[in-house]
Amino acid sequence: MEHLIVHLPYEARMGGPIQYRWMYPFKHGASKKRWLNGSERHIFETYILTNCEVVTPYYESFLNELYERYHPEDPIIEELVATQFKDWFKRRVKDKISYTRNELLKLHYWRPRAEVTTFPCYFMNGYNFHNELYNVGKSTFNCGVC
Repeated sequence: MEHLIVHLPYEARMGGPIQYRWMYPFKHGASKKRWLNGSERHIFETYILTNCEVVTPYYESFLNELYERYHPEDPIIEELVATQFKDWFKRRVKDKISYTRNELLKLHYWRPRAEVTTFPCYFMNGYNFHNELYNVGKSTFNCGVC
């Protein structure tokens, strides 16, 4: 009986009322692996590089080089960052990679894997969101945010 007294209040605080929780999460949120195509991988790599603290000094240096050639508000700068920053970063770090101790910098230099893990649903603050394919044939619709 002690188990119920100790653990049930904790479970209620963490997960909310029982009727709002899924009983079999391991079946519900099974993951799948798939390979990224070329454009998805390019977008992913550029996003990771431009938003990582370790790469920020290199990113700022690249932007300063672009600002010397173009006006800072020129729309071509965003296009050049998307198309050229990844290769520029690889050339710039190539000499430093052998003696650097920063493991994150090494990981970014060698690029992320092309294989990703996807999930058919997303759990956030007690709410479940599913992709559209999961909802095909279901009586209720629960994908996206209204």
